Amino acid sequence: KGESVTLNTFKDKYLLIDFWASWCDSCMEEQATLKKLSKKYKKQKFAILGVSLDVEKDKWKETIKNDTLSWEQITDFKGWDNTVAKQFGVNTIPSNVLLDTDGKIIAVNLTKEELTDKLEGIFK
Repeated sequence: KGESVTLNTFKDKYLLIDFWASWCDSCMEEQATLKKLSKKYKKQKFAILGVSLDVEKDKWKETIKNDTLSWEQITDFKGWDNTVAKQFGVNTIPSNVLLDTDGKIIAVNLTKEELTDKLEGIFK
């Protein structure tokens, strides 16, 4: 949408920052799990922020639309030089960071099983 997004946008929520790209098959496989978790915990204090390492705007937009990625998505189209990815030290994808409601990192690079278990523990 061309709007700026900051961590304050997700204040008081558990936030999963998901680093991905449309050309990354492993990333796209993880999206199915993220869709389920997003739907399951949408009414609770959980949000996902997708940070794409794509460089092609059309391919990025097409993937979001075709795969119905309904959560907030951002990119600067700089690929591996993505500003947010650099801030979090991301050097491989898929990769993720889970923040608590105070914005503190509570987990890094959770597998889909670990993420599912972590969220079940948080929201039980």
